[in-house]
Amino acid sequence: MKTGIIHGEKNEDYHASGAVGHTMMCDYLCDPEAYYNRHVLRRPDWQRQPSSAMSLGSMVHACNEHRYVQVIDEEDLTSTGLIRKAAQKKYGEASVTPHAKWLWQGILDNECASAIISTAVGKEVVMRAQDPSGLYVQAKADGYHADFIYDIKTTRSLKAFNYACRDYGYDVEAGLYCELHKQLNGRENWPDFFFIVVETDYPFRCKVLKAPYEMILAGWEKAAMAIEGIAKCNWGEPQTEPEEMEWK
Repeated sequence: MKTGIIHGEKNEDYHASGAVGHTMMCDYLCDPEAYYNRHVLRRPDWQRQPSSAMSLGSMVHACNEHRYVQVIDEEDLTSTGLIRKAAQKKYGEASVTPHAKWLWQGILDNECASAIISTAVGKEVVMRAQDPSGLYVQAKADGYHADFIYDIKTTRSLKAFNYACRDYGYDVEAGLYCELHKQLNGRENWPDFFFIVVETDYPFRCKVLKAPYEMILAGWEKAAMAIEGIAKCNWGEPQTEPEEMEWK
C-alpha cells in the first residue's frame, strides 16, 4: 500500500485502499457493530444510501478539485437533486448542478476563503501512514499546504455548524488530518485546520472557521481510540442483559 503524501490518487483507489479513514472511525466510535457490518462484512443492507445532500457536497468538492466543471442540465436531475440514471453516463466527475456552482461562487466571494484556496499547493491530497498497531490510516484533504489544511463543508445554517461538528464527527476529522500531516512532514506541532463553510440556501453565505487546539486534541484522542479498537477487531459482545440508558 502506498503511504506518504500522495497527489492525484483517484477517488476509487482511495476508497479501495483498505486503510481506515475518518468516516470509518466515526462509525466505529458510534457503534462498533455497525462498523463491523458496514466495513468488514460489507453487508448491502448496512450501506449508506445516496442523498441529495451528499450529492451536493460531492459536486462542491468537484468545483474545488477541477479548474473547469460542466454544469448539468436541470432536466437531467431528479426532484431531489440527484442525476438521473439515464443521464449518468454522459457526465463525468467534473460535472455539477447549477446549485453546486452557486455554492462554489459563494465560497470564492469570501475573500478569506479565496485566499486560502489559492495558497494551497494541492487539492484532494491523500495522507496515508501505518499506525504502530499495523493498521493503515488515511485522510484526504480538500486543500493541502505545508502549514495548513482546509476542508469544505456545506451547511443549512452557519450558526448551527458547531452542532454539525459534533453530529458528524468533524472534530475526529480535524484531529486525524492534523496528526497525519504532522507525522508525514516531521513537524513538532499540528498545522492549522480551516473549515470553509458555505450555506446551501441563497445568498450562499460563507465563513472560514479555524479549528481550536482543544477541538483538534479531542478529535485526535477519539481517532486514536477508534484505531486501537479497530486494530484489535473489538466489535463488542452480544447483548445478554438490558443496558441502562444514559440520561443527562
